[in-house]
Amino acid sequence: MAMVGNEGIVGVSVLLGSPQTMTQAIISGKGHAYRVSVKVLQNVLTRSEGRREGTLNKLLVGYMESLMIQMSQMAACNRRHRLENQLCTWLLLCSDYSSSNTLSHTHESISYILGVRRESITVVAKKLHEEGLISYSRGHIEL
Repeated sequence: MAMVGNEGIVGVSVLLGSPQTMTQAIISGKGHAYRVSVKVLQNVLTRSEGRREGTLNKLLVGYMESLMIQMSQMAACNRRHRLENQLCTWLLLCSDYSSSNTLSHTHESISYILGVRRESITVVAKKLHEEGLISYSRGHIEL
């Protein structure tokens, strides 16, 4: 799992020559998302100063490296850190990507994204609320 904000793309495997991507994007907040076909992206990359040397290709490869680092770190954190740490990290990333301290998520949707039971999210959210770190009500979380 990885989080992608307005700076990134989903399906970067096409940069490596894959004819299609096996990734799935789930939009979990307000905003816009654009879909570009693999063929169109490959045509743009080919025209952009040659496939390997083009500015766009260099930017996308740099982004792909950053995304791989983020996924590796999230996998390690999900294995080694308590749920409280995972939830705090996820909330901060959501806040950063949405440029808002108010998030529209239910405990159910967060549990699905983090791969844990909803009840576990409720327990941790209650603790964070009692510590004055968040407030929440019916699908809205305020950091």
